[in-house]
Amino acid sequence: MTIQAWTLLFSAITSGLVLVGGIWLKYVVDQQLRSKDTTIETLNAAVKLHEAEIANLKGDRAPAIATAYKTMREHADRMTEDTQKLEERVDELNRMFEELKTSESRAIELIPLETKLAENRGMLFAWSLLMGSINTYTEVMSSPTPPEEGLFANFYQRMYEVANDMESRVNSGLTEVDELKAAFKRANPSSFLR
Repeated sequence: MTIQAWTLLFSAITSGLVLVGGIWLKYVVDQQLRSKDTTIETLNAAVKLHEAEIANLKGDRAPAIATAYKTMREHADRMTEDTQKLEERVDELNRMFEELKTSESRAIELIPLETKLAENRGMLFAWSLLMGSINTYTEVMSSPTPPEEGLFANFYQRMYEVANDMESRVNSGLTEVDELKAAFKRANPSSFLR
């Protein structure tokens, strides 16, 4: 074999290797592109699934928050109305009590009435503090980004129970004041109590 034959053989082998390498490289690139397309489709499906879950969660949560907010607002309005009525009642009893206090001869007879009025004033003050907390909670829940739904649920429930307990205590105290006032009026018919 001569140099020309070797050169020709070497040239043919090199061309063959380049051709086979090019075909193999094209096959590998095609496989990579198919694999990349499959991965992209899989990830797109996962993203769409997560977007659907997020939309579903938002759709489920919004009506629940709106319902809870409406309930809290109605409760706060009712409590405010009850507080105003009780304040008016306590003010009336305080006015009567002040009128009675001016009469020193009846001072000893007024001690139970004075005690009940003081207890009711204290309960009314505590109730107004609690109602302030409930109103703050209502404002927090009505903000554009309310906290998690269950975050304050126990706190709110406990405040609601305490407010109802205080309301019943104030009402029973006012009933006792009325009974004491009636007893005082029976004992002192010339009294100016109404």
